[in-house]
Amino acid sequence: MAKKAKPGMTPEEVAEKANPGWKAVAPPAADAARTAVADACSVDADRIRQKHGRAAKGAPAKAARAAAGPPKEAKIVLLEPKTATDLRVGRKGSVIEGDREIGKQG
Repeated sequence: MAKKAKPGMTPEEVAEKANPGWKAVAPPAADAARTAVADACSVDADRIRQKHGRAAKGAPAKAARAAAGPPKEAKIVLLEPKTATDLRVGRKGSVIEGDREIGKQG
């Protein structure tokens, strides 16, 4: 299990603490220039369920999400091994939310 991070640590510091032997690196320039835009014309899933004769399941879930407050921001931090002999392993990503790691890939 990952060690508990101190409050006020940057996401990069949290990722390095949760993954010993790895260091945070900047994303490639091509990835940093990309921006994702949400599709504004997509239809709500509840409307699609109603249209096709299925019960709308989302009402209780939406109420629970609204009561929980706004979603927390998560950041993906790229990591690579600290030692040169382990570079063949490649990079991995760590998903940081607040002061803890909530997921990883690689």
